[in-house]
Amino acid sequence: MAKPWLVLACAAGAALVACTSLAYAVDTVPTWNTWYTPANLWFSALLAGPVIGLLFLHLARAGRRRYGAVLVAVSIVALAAGTVVLALHQQSLAGVANNELAASALVPGYGTAIVFHALAGTAGCICAALSLRSRRSRQATLALCGAGTLLLLTAVLVTRVEFYQLHLTVGF
Repeated sequence: MAKPWLVLACAAGAALVACTSLAYAVDTVPTWNTWYTPANLWFSALLAGPVIGLLFLHLARAGRRRYGAVLVAVSIVALAAGTVVLALHQQSLAGVANNELAASALVPGYGTAIVFHALAGTAGCICAALSLRSRRSRQATLALCGAGTLLLLTAVLVTRVEFYQLHLTVGF
């Protein structure tokens, strides 16, 4: 009975990310109305989500051996792809402006945030991967996976803050 609920929960999560990305498809906010926005949301979900799931598997003492490496691998791929999308988004801002200012002026620290995202994300993925080693105590395993989860959530939130500062409307 647990597997159908797991599938339903995953489908609900995917629907949430898809619908949330549609909320930013607003013609009057050109900095948000790009393909970078849904891509960034998906990569953020795939970066932090699997490691949060791994933390709960550790807490439940269930399935981490079978799924742990796959979950960490998904996070690593999402980190790499998401960092590229963030950098491409930053580069695209040079050509976006309204009557008042250029979009790039809204987020002068975007590049620094992207670097922080990559570094904190890498550290988080390393912590999550180290939590899979069987020679660790339960407390060390939970501490490593918990630290990895916090680092990944921080990496995501830092770039989300920059994204929200990009609210630039077409008019005044």
